[in-house]
Order: sequence, then C-alpha cells, then structure tokens
Amino acid sequence: MQGKITFSIFARYRNLIVSVAILVLLIFSVLFSNFFIGREIEKQTQMVDASGYLRDEMQSMMLGLFNLKTYISNMNAQITLLKGNVNNFNRLLDVMEHGGTMDSEVGYGGLRYRAVITRPLSNTAHGRNQIGALRQQWKNYEQETSAYLQTGGSDAQQLNFALESGIQSYSAMYLNLNEITEQALQKSERWNSILKYIQLIGIMILVAYFIVFIFYFIRQLIQADDQAKMAEQGNHDIMRTVDIGLFLLDREMNIGHQYSAKLENIIGRRQLQGLNFVDLLVDMISAERVAATRVFVEQLYSEWVIEQLLGSLNPLKKISAKVSDLNGNKVHKVLSFRFSRVMRDEQIFQILVNVADITEAVEMEKELQAEQAHSERHLGMISTILNTDVGLIADFAHSASTKLDMINATLKSPERSAEALQEKVRLIYREAHSLKGEASALGLHSFVAVVSELESNVKLLSNKHQLGGNDFLGLAMELEQLMELSQVIRQLSQKIVGAQSLPSPDNTALNERYYRAFAEKIAERNGKSVTVNWEDNGVTVPAPLQESLREIVIQLIRNAIVHGIETADVRRSRRKFEAGNIEISLQQAAQHLQLTVKDDGHGLDYEAIKQKAIAHQVVTAAEVQTWDKAKITALIFHPGLSTAQHAAEDAGEGRGMDIVKDRVNRLRGKLKVRSAEQQFTQFTVLIPQDAWL
Repeated sequence: MQGKITFSIFARYRNLIVSVAILVLLIFSVLFSNFFIGREIEKQTQMVDASGYLRDEMQSMMLGLFNLKTYISNMNAQITLLKGNVNNFNRLLDVMEHGGTMDSEVGYGGLRYRAVITRPLSNTAHGRNQIGALRQQWKNYEQETSAYLQTGGSDAQQLNFALESGIQSYSAMYLNLNEITEQALQKSERWNSILKYIQLIGIMILVAYFIVFIFYFIRQLIQADDQAKMAEQGNHDIMRTVDIGLFLLDREMNIGHQYSAKLENIIGRRQLQGLNFVDLLVDMISAERVAATRVFVEQLYSEWVIEQLLGSLNPLKKISAKVSDLNGNKVHKVLSFRFSRVMRDEQIFQILVNVADITEAVEMEKELQAEQAHSERHLGMISTILNTDVGLIADFAHSASTKLDMINATLKSPERSAEALQEKVRLIYREAHSLKGEASALGLHSFVAVVSELESNVKLLSNKHQLGGNDFLGLAMELEQLMELSQVIRQLSQKIVGAQSLPSPDNTALNERYYRAFAEKIAERNGKSVTVNWEDNGVTVPAPLQESLREIVIQLIRNAIVHGIETADVRRSRRKFEAGNIEISLQQAAQHLQLTVKDDGHGLDYEAIKQKAIAHQVVTAAEVQTWDKAKITALIFHPGLSTAQHAAEDAGEGRGMDIVKDRVNRLRGKLKVRSAEQQFTQFTVLIPQDAWL
C-alpha cells in the first residue's frame, strides 16, 4: 500500500520533479563553471598580487636606499627594513616560480602581507623565460644591496653602488613585472568573458523555466512575504524585549535605524537613529577615550586588521560613565561595549555594537572582593596569632587599641590653625608608623597593609599646602578597619588565654626571642644577615616602660638593619663577618635605666644626611656646611627625613627616628648617638627613675 502511494505521488509530480532535476543540474553546472572559472581567475589574481608585492618591495628598497643616502636618524630601523625587503623579494621570486605561500617579514607600508601562488610561472615555457629574465635583472641589484647591508650601513661608496645598480635594474624589472601582470589580467579577462557567456546561457534557460514555474514562484513569494512579515514582527519583538542595547554602526559611526528598546534606557536618550556615536560619547567619557574609540572602530573597518586581535584593545570594554536617565537626571553607570563585524559579500558592511549596563554586577564584584579581602585578612591574622606567643599578642592588642584611640581622638580634635593641622598630621603619622612597626615585628602582615594605606593617605595630607578639617575625613575608613582588626586580635587573644593558662616565661628571654625574630625578618626582606645579642644584666623592665621601650627598640633594630648593616658582599670586602651584629643591653643605675642598641655597620653617612636635609628644605646648603657631626646627627630625628632611596615596609618614610625621639621625650629621657665610619653606630637611651615611679 505504501509503495502504491509513493508511486502515485511520483506519477502526479513526475514532470515537475524532472523539470526541477534539470533546473538543479543546470544551476549546478553554472555554479561549477563559476567555481572553476573563479579558481582560474583567483590564480591569475594571485600572480597580479604577487607582482604588485614585488613592485612594492622594489619601491621600498629604492626608497630605503635613498633615505639611507640622506643620513636619516633611524638608520638601524631602515637597515632592518631593507634587509626584510631583500629577503621578501627573493622569497616572492621563488613563490612565483615554483608556487606556494609566503608571509612577508617586513611588510610594505608597515603592514604584513601573504603571497599565495597555485599556478607558478614554471608551468609554461614563456613563464620560465619571464622569471629567468627577472632573476637576471635582479641578480646584480641584489648583490650590490646585500654587499652594502653586510657593512651594516657604514660604507657610503657601497651604498652608491647599490643605488646605481637599483636605478639600472628598476625600469627593466618594472617592465617585466608589468608584462607578467598584464598577461595575468588578460587571462582573467578571457575567463571573465567565458564566465559571462556561461551566465548568459544559464540566464536564458532560467528565464524559460521561470515562465513554466511563474505561478509556482508567485505562490512561493506570497508565502515568503508572510514569513518575512512574521520574521520582521519577531525581530521587532526581540529588539523590544531584549535586555541589552543593540545597534549598528556605519563607517561614519552613525547609529542605524533599528536598535533595541533597552538602548534608550542605557544611554538615556530617545530617538537614537541616525545620531553620531562619537557625539553621544563626548558627554559620557574622557576626550582621550573618545579618540581611542574612533580609532578602534576605524580599525574594525580595516580589511587588514584581524578582528580577534582587536578584542583586547577595546577602549569601551568596561567604562565608568555619567549618563542621563530618560528624565534628564545625571546618573553614574558602568557600561560594557562589545563590537563585532557584520559581513556582507565578504566585505565589512557594518559594526554590531552590544552595550550592557553592568553597574550592579560591578558593585557586586566590589562587595565580593571586599568580603574576600576581609576574610583573607582575618584568616591571616588568625594564623599569625595562633603561631605567636599569646602574651605578645595580648600586649600588641592593648598597644594597638591605645594608639588607635589616640589617632581617633586626634582626628576628632577641632584644630583650625595651619600649624595645628600640620601637627595633627605629624602625630597621626608618628603613631601609625609606630603601630606598623609593632605589627611588622609580629608578622601581622594584613594589619601592616591597612596601616600602610593609612600612612599613604596621611602622607598625601602632609604634602598639601593648605589643610582643612574636612581633609581628614578620608582617613576614617582605614581607621575603622584597623579598629576592627584590633578588636579581632583582642578577642582571639582573650579566647586563647581563656582556653589555656597564660605562659609566664622570663620576660627578658621572651623579649630576646621577639627582637631576634623581628630582626631576622627585616634582614631577610632587605637581603642581609644579622644576629642579635641581648644582655639584660639582671634588669627587669618596669611595666610602665615596657611598651615605650619596645617601640624604641623596634625602630632602632629596623634602623640598624636598613641603614647600618651592610650587605654580605660589602662586609666581606671590609673584612667583617657576613652577618651583621646588633647588641642590645639594659643596665640599671641608681637614678636611671639605660638602654643601648649598637650595630657593627658602616656608621652614619653624614654627607647623605646633609643632602637629604637640603633636598627636603630642612636646612640650606650654606647653613649645613658649618655644622659639626653632632648637629648633623640631630637631623636623623627630623620628621619625614630618611636617607633610604625608596620607601618600603622597613624604611623610607622618615618616621622611625621621629618615633624614638618622641618616646624618649615622653619619658623625659635623654638620647645619645655615637658613630664611627665603617665600624659602628650606637644609640643610648637614659630614662630617669621618676619616669615610672
């Protein structure tokens, strides 16, 4: 039964099926002819292109030789380009003779090209004669030019030989290449004529078939119109409901007549069709980015540029812009533009632009990053705290809380005069730097990072000529983070102490391990090696002095390693041990407590101190020339003065010695400095007994 139905259908539409089969065969024949002739034309076009490349290389070589003759400034670049031209010319000759593909090393006009020959000249006797003549004409020119290039561009006489040879060979080679081009064009024209005849015959047959199938086609057209209307309606629905901005850009960067409805909401303007895209961007982004966008779109329309390579150069990939909403109110948005080529007939027809409002996504990403950074800081703090003596952590938590409260109180103080505001900056800077030193000593790097941000912002304030109370508002964020971290440290230390009994080792030994570990960390960061010798002479530091002395010792150890102790190579050259030595000693006298910190480094660099003081306008060159060493030594305690070349975690801010001086003054103590060139630097702090009684 199924076979009968199939046969009945075939019998009913037999003529139509046969006619369609013939039509398909005819179309296939025409297409095959087009393909075959197109391939032949393409082969001739390849030869025309290759000939053109050779002419371009010849012109580039002649121009390069003339430029070298005039002694241009970029001679090395011209020599490199000329070598590339010679190499490209030889390779092109080989490709034209034997066939194949060649990518240029140095492109004409600064661009690369690809030569493809699938029908080489060696296929015919005439072609072999042509390429042989061309090689003969090129031979002497190449020899003279290569000889000149081997001199590296230094032989002017050889350059003249190369120019003369080029002038003699240029016309003959040019005519020979023109002949090759002309023959290829003539062959292309012949194939084009054949193609036209084939197409004409095919059209005549197709017209005959059109008469037969006219009613069928009319019916198909009606159906196609209905489908087109449905497609247009579907496209309209898509453009109306799609959640991103879509539009087309022409070569003049004008917006097409069709675009998605969402685009008006994103851009904040209605009736966008026909408007210039650059004009829209002017009020949204900087002039530099607008100019970069214009160049980027022009490159997208360039046939020579690969689209995939331009993706990373998109200046509008992610931009922060101020745009208007549909009510005219200015709002801040983060927009992302993507550009894609729209091809038509293998030509770049237009550019499709996809724009999305990613403001919410960016804000969410920032929040996630902040949360991640927050979590990482806490994890880092927890790891450090768990691996550090709980007593030291508890002391640091108390010290940090005290200093942060002091900074907070300083921020809230209502100073108005310029001098008071500058002193406010110095006090915050000093306390922050001291806090960073203590955190660094314990390896609390997350804490150090936040304090460093606070220091950077305070430094910006210190460089301002006119300060106001509102300038300090920006420090609140870092201060809040530090207070939060300090609270975390305090809570963790309390929990640890609650979970286990607080260790009670000898206080001096505890300090000794603490300072030795701190010194080793700083030495490692600075590429040095150091040992710490601690002598307490049986002295127990009174509780009221412990925090201040710890700050003083931390800053003096840091100063000794960064500024005093030499590198291993320098110490070997001076016949010292590779590892520097820092001696810390405590002595108790009847009326005072004496702290001594001594290193066996290269001593104070008085000339460097003077130059830094002059550069920071602390003193004039004339004033400092009459100063003795004691007076120059006092400069190291000036706020912001450091002999370090670059600011880093351990030095460069000029605050370490300022902290030492401040802490000694708070204790009503005295500070003495002794130094000998290439031998030692010694700081002695004398603290009177009434400072802790």
